[in-house]
Amino acid sequence: MKTIHHILYNVAALAFAGLVLAGCGDFVDIKPKDLVSEDNFWDEKNDVDQMVAGVYTAMQSDAFISRCLIWGEGRSDNLYNGYNIDDNTDLYNIERENLLSTNSYTSWAAFYHVINKCNIIIEKAPKVREKDPSYTQDDVNATIAEMTAIRSLCYFYLIRAFKEVPAQFDAIYDEDAITYNAPVPFDSILTRIITDLEAVKRYGMKRYPKDSSSQYDSNCNRITQNGINAILADMYLWSGEYQKAVDACQEVIDSKYKEYQEDYSHGQTITVVSSGGMVSSSGILSLVKYSGDQGVGYPLYSERSSSVSSYGSVFNSIFGSGNSFESIFELSFNWTSGSNFIRNTAPGSLFGNFEPNEKGNQGKGFLAPPDALVTDITAANHKYWLNDKDARFWGNVHEAEDLNSGYVNKYVYRSLSLQRGDNGSLQYKATRSYNTNLDRNFIFYRLTDVMLMQAEAYCMLTSGTDTLESDRENFQKAFFLIYPIEYRSYMGSNTTSDMPRMASYMNRAKMEEYILAARNRELMFEGKRWFDLVRYARRANSTAVVRSWVSSKFTAGTNGGSNALFSSMESLYWPYNKNECKVNPNLTQKTFYAGAEENEAYHNNAK
Repeated sequence: MKTIHHILYNVAALAFAGLVLAGCGDFVDIKPKDLVSEDNFWDEKNDVDQMVAGVYTAMQSDAFISRCLIWGEGRSDNLYNGYNIDDNTDLYNIERENLLSTNSYTSWAAFYHVINKCNIIIEKAPKVREKDPSYTQDDVNATIAEMTAIRSLCYFYLIRAFKEVPAQFDAIYDEDAITYNAPVPFDSILTRIITDLEAVKRYGMKRYPKDSSSQYDSNCNRITQNGINAILADMYLWSGEYQKAVDACQEVIDSKYKEYQEDYSHGQTITVVSSGGMVSSSGILSLVKYSGDQGVGYPLYSERSSSVSSYGSVFNSIFGSGNSFESIFELSFNWTSGSNFIRNTAPGSLFGNFEPNEKGNQGKGFLAPPDALVTDITAANHKYWLNDKDARFWGNVHEAEDLNSGYVNKYVYRSLSLQRGDNGSLQYKATRSYNTNLDRNFIFYRLTDVMLMQAEAYCMLTSGTDTLESDRENFQKAFFLIYPIEYRSYMGSNTTSDMPRMASYMNRAKMEEYILAARNRELMFEGKRWFDLVRYARRANSTAVVRSWVSSKFTAGTNGGSNALFSSMESLYWPYNKNECKVNPNLTQKTFYAGAEENEAYHNNAK
């Protein structure tokens, strides 16, 4: 297995060995040079564009995206044993909380690969400016902002997964320059990457020119100021800078509202839905708000159209067509048979695919939702879903016929149609089309994620006593952000009994719980859930919230029973890769995991 240092060296060498950019979306249409060396490279804007495209290509790799999903979701209550998981020892052990340093998902090479590519571009871009007058200073600043954002995002993933990690902010070009860095504390790296993003945010592109392709929109396929603000808002929630999180989210929300007004609102009629106290248009994309909110509303896709005979437009717009209006930053995959674009194989491997010539498993992945998550849709009291008319259940889960189990729907299926019809204890039947091309885009941030982050920030700005007028105002603001997201996916008509009541969430404990559950309903299987649980645990300095949600997926006798799980804060993070510890004398295995492979009680729970 390659170590971080080999990866850093190899990516530097690749910078001058010919660039293959297939699969990097369409934002550049540049052919690689026949022969590229450091002597004849980095001479013009074209060279920088090729390297920037290469960064996005590296992020499209199976190794990168699979870790975004596994680090952010795999250990959560959303995923457990799926189809033939015994064939994949690493995933089998992850789902039993048997995290060994030999597990392939402890490898962080794909992320340091991207980091060093960003470091090289950040260092070289100003020098290209000196050679190519067409590459303006504004261009240089925008490039540095874009690469700083991606580098910061990579480190953000790393510290949320591993807590302390080695940091390298200078480009490495040859093996002699490699240093074996000691891990840097979580808070130190978080502070650094926040500071970096704050410094470059104003230089980022606000909007890129629209691409002529109907399948591509560079305003979400590349980092923009909206993308930087979304990343910053997420980081602020982890650093406890809640007013900054509110402000960063608001910049995104204001920008999307402006875009909606300029590009999407013409000719749409705004009508009041009196039963729910909501404002919505008859179009698929509409302004939605709670009746008590005096604001303009939020531009969202909605199931709440004038024709309610069929549902599924929210899923189809965001995850089917992709590059939707709501998207802030997503990687585009345009693979078709015979093309040379990259395929998004990670979700197919983890969640399921339909490739007949590649051992397709008919949508049944190694990982699947625990049965309790599926049966919750028909439960009397819902823990996961808003109610039995929540369209997100069918968008997230492909339910089995008996409604007692299921598989992941998101990133596996191309389209969804929901219609009223007898389906046992459910009122709706789903029809889905398969994703045979493995070309689903991967979403990092979208508008509803930003709205929910702002709701969490408002909640945490309260005094903790729940008694001040400012507390009430912040709880209201949080509710006004969450309710439209819940309502837009509600397929019923009885909002009086089915929809949440604001009065129930006018204290911090209830609001925090509501936000955590609402984020999971909306963002399930997108690589968010485990990180949300860890953030809540860090805030409380207790693993109780993790145990309360995740332990239920384990049965007695697995890993010593649920009481043995998550016994310390250290247990919420991954062990360092065994090979990394061997090559780096400054990298010592975490105390919680040290000797785990030799611990007989621990080992007996592994495959």
